[in-house]
Amino acid sequence: HYRHVSNSPPLPRHLRPGETCRVPLVVADDIATAARSDTLEELRLEMELQGPVRKDLLTLKVNQRLISGCRIEPLPDTSSKYRLTVSLDSTAVRNGKNELKLSRQVPARTAGEPIELVKAQLWVKFK
Repeated sequence: HYRHVSNSPPLPRHLRPGETCRVPLVVADDIATAARSDTLEELRLEMELQGPVRKDLLTLKVNQRLISGCRIEPLPDTSSKYRLTVSLDSTAVRNGKNELKLSRQVPARTAGEPIELVKAQLWVKFK
């Protein structure tokens, strides 16, 4: 007799004001070794969000480390989808399991509509 155990897929995730969503991110590349051997050219995290996104109300952490310098831009031909892009330092992620935490503050005068984290990708470019 087998018991089927399954958890919900990591994405998409709804993010309401005052909430934090945690998303697992597994990295197969050895980023630390690539950085030490000077073969890492770029490490970039991209997230696709849908809904009323305000950069000043979002906080991103990777493995408990606060990430700053995020750019948010609307996706072409859409009225409600946005791409969050940020360059990461090679020490921000590790080989194996990592955790992304996206938090949303409560806006000052309104309850705020939920936004949805649709996609998260880590781009690793080697020299």
